[in-house]
Amino acid sequence: MKQFEQVINPENTPENSSEYSQKMIEFLQYMRKKFNHYLGDFDDEIPEEIISGKMEYKCQKNWFIDLVGVEVIDERLRKAGKRDDRIFELAEEAERLRLEVNKSDKTTADQIEEANEILKSTIGRIDEIIGE
Repeated sequence: MKQFEQVINPENTPENSSEYSQKMIEFLQYMRKKFNHYLGDFDDEIPEEIISGKMEYKCQKNWFIDLVGVEVIDERLRKAGKRDDRIFELAEEAERLRLEVNKSDKTTADQIEEANEILKSTIGRIDEIIGE
């Protein structure tokens, strides 16, 4: 969570300032880039064995932990007084899925597919919010 604090910290920037708006846009662009990385640079395959410590598959629990980024976006938008219903829904879906994966012994292909859809939908909504 600390890495996200470095990108935007609304508590230290007046909400109505252009600096704040620019920081919010930069934060959303940063998150879009991270989500594209999660989607494109990790394999959907569920291998027989995974080498511990090497993050390369979406089925690894650490990959799912990064879904917290959707929740961070929701939190930042709400703190800025710009609650977005679709981001809120996606954040709830991400949290539920993260907890489900955390409790399970093995990640399923359906869970990976659901996570991919959450990230793709979040990227699409970010693009709508920032007008890209």
